[in-house]
Amino acid sequence: MKRILLADDEESLLLAYQKLLHAPGVTIDSIQSVADAQKMLEENFYDAVIVDLRLTGTMEMDGIQIISGTKKRYPQSKIIALSAYCDNQIKQKVIKAGASYLFEKPVSVLLIKELLEKLGIYSEIPQLSTGN
Repeated sequence: MKRILLADDEESLLLAYQKLLHAPGVTIDSIQSVADAQKMLEENFYDAVIVDLRLTGTMEMDGIQIISGTKKRYPQSKIIALSAYCDNQIKQKVIKAGASYLFEKPVSVLLIKELLEKLGIYSEIPQLSTGN
C-alpha cells in the first residue's frame, strides 16, 4: 500500500486531487495546516507529499516547514511542492528544505499523476494477483 499526503489550504483543490488520484493500493490523506501535517507525519509514513508552499493565505511559506519536517523524519519520501509564484530564491529554499520537485500553479493533475507513476508511487493499472 502506498500513501500520499496532500497539503493545501483550498478544500476544493484537496477534494479534486483526492478524486483524480484515487487508485487501488493508494491511500490519500489531506490536510490544511502545518499542525495537521505534523500530526499525520508522526502517525504515518508517506511515499509522497504534495504540498502548497502557502497554506495560511498569507505571504508566509509555511509549506517549507512540512517539507523540512518530512525530510527529517522520512528522507526517502518524495516531495512535490506547489506554488502560485516561483522565482529563483523560492526554488533555492524549496530545494534546500528537501523537495524533490517544484511546480508553479496551476498544475495539471495529469502531470502529477505521470510524475507519481514515474516514481513508482501511483499506477492506474491494478496489480493482478496470481492465483496459484
